[in-house]
Amino acid sequence: MSFNSRDIEEQSAEASQAMDDDPTLKATEVAAAFKAPYQRLFARRRGRPASHTRGGHNKKLTTPQDDALKEYILMLQYSGHGANLHEIRAAAERLLYFSNFTTGDSNSSVSVRWTKKWMTRQSDFLKAIREKPLSVK
Repeated sequence: MSFNSRDIEEQSAEASQAMDDDPTLKATEVAAAFKAPYQRLFARRRGRPASHTRGGHNKKLTTPQDDALKEYILMLQYSGHGANLHEIRAAAERLLYFSNFTTGDSNSSVSVRWTKKWMTRQSDFLKAIREKPLSVK
């Protein structure tokens, strides 16, 4: 049996297609024939998507807030002040504060750990704005 999740999903999809083609087949027999885990095949047949397609549930910032944070960092960069960890965290806190002010959820905040993870996720963006200009190179 393959342990790669992509291979398992492909095997489950093939087994599900075989069950669609011949409704008289039993799920246990099809799972054994296609070497697909029975529980995964049964879950996909019931409509539960793969976990990697569902997205994260721990996102603090929405996409517009994320874009606004990037714009703020760009503004700081162009004004001659580079954004450090604490400035990014403070900006994210303010975004969450004012967005939660309207919804009433005051428990949402970001930590230093979240800020470091956000900076890791946005490493391509941060590297692009920190690159030296051609005149310095």
